[in-house]
Amino acid sequence: MIGKDIWRTTQHILRDKNIIISLEQYNRYYQFANEELKRTVYGRIGEKDGYETEQQITDALLPFKAQSTIALTTGLGTMPTDYWHKSRIEITSTGIEVKFVDAKECIRRRNNSITQPSINHPIVELKDGTFQVYPTSVSSVTFVYLKKGNTPQVVLKTENGIQVYDTVNSVEPEWGDDRFIDLVRLMVGYLSVPLTNSEILAYNEQKIDKEN
Repeated sequence: MIGKDIWRTTQHILRDKNIIISLEQYNRYYQFANEELKRTVYGRIGEKDGYETEQQITDALLPFKAQSTIALTTGLGTMPTDYWHKSRIEITSTGIEVKFVDAKECIRRRNNSITQPSINHPIVELKDGTFQVYPTSVSSVTFVYLKKGNTPQVVLKTENGIQVYDTVNSVEPEWGDDRFIDLVRLMVGYLSVPLTNSEILAYNEQKIDKEN
């Protein structure tokens, strides 16, 4: 369970460094780290490597991949409520991919008799909370996208007079277990405790040894 491992490892590191933070502060750093890791793995605009341009990155974001079939009214659809980044849109009935365009290209294509969007060459312009598909005769699309994902949070409970990780009520991050080290490194980094992956692994092994 990645959330519990992150909690126990970071607490072990912070105790070793004589750093004390509240649960509220911990959860704030936890959520910052989760969002920063998403931005880093997705890649920044203009970068050569980014989402769906390099297999390792694509695989890392698989937990955030979602799809929704959306009915359109004269080509207008509503974005999924958990939308984060676009991936692909296709016409539901035919599977024909709908090309993403910006506002400028959308106008140019619609006003050009040669490049005008058609049922075989549709386009879509994303707007604030909605999207517009052309031709407007398209009645349904399947939207593949990256969702925002959970907001991770640690909840503690009292057992035998001590506070322990509550596995039932804590909210787990949606990353795979291989991102455990990245989240820990980011969190302790916010507290000016720079650690390498190998150092974090050493702390985790020390924690396991103490528990056994």
